[in-house]
Amino acid sequence: MLKINVITQLIFFMCLTVVINQLHIKVLLVLLVIFIIFLIFKRNHQFINTLKRFRWLFVVLMIIYAFNTPGEHIQDWPFYLHPTYEGVFAGLTQAVRISVILAMISLIMAANNKQQLVSGFYFILLPFKYIGLESDRFAARLWLTLHYVELQNASKNKQSLLDKLKHMTKFESEHTLAQVAQQTNADLSTDIDEIEFMAPKFNLVDYFAIAGFVLITIKVML
Repeated sequence: MLKINVITQLIFFMCLTVVINQLHIKVLLVLLVIFIIFLIFKRNHQFINTLKRFRWLFVVLMIIYAFNTPGEHIQDWPFYLHPTYEGVFAGLTQAVRISVILAMISLIMAANNKQQLVSGFYFILLPFKYIGLESDRFAARLWLTLHYVELQNASKNKQSLLDKLKHMTKFESEHTLAQVAQQTNADLSTDIDEIEFMAPKFNLVDYFAIAGFVLITIKVML
């Protein structure tokens, strides 16, 4: 992931979303561990924060699969409604699939800046302009989405710094206020009026990687 450009990464992500329902749980766990290792190397905590937001979805998935999938009932269950072993396994598998997708998204966002992501999507969607898809408009909307997500995260960080003022000395409080003011000035100076699309550079690794992703996707689907 560190030596391939953003277009190759996005193509890998698209291929993964196509074949993920066909992958065995062991393969999914291996992919999840690999992605987490890369995220740890990148010192990125976005994946953990995303999992926290999806925790209730995982709970609902487990309940739905556990109690609605035919199979052998779990023994010594204290309640009248019994979950099945097959349902629990199916729920866990689905939760792992979602976690793999979220980890891949977090890894791509950690390995590329906003400019690279928008440019990558733009050049991937560019051939579809012949069927009426406006890739430049999509890229502009993606840019704005990422921009306001950054502003929201910056706002949360500033609020967290302000909350710490209650437990700080006078010198530490002045230093924290200076950080907040600096961050505010940086947010206000952000320019989103002009978007420049920069084509990523391809090397042999990218070409071989894309060919491998496509062939593996075709083989798994067949």
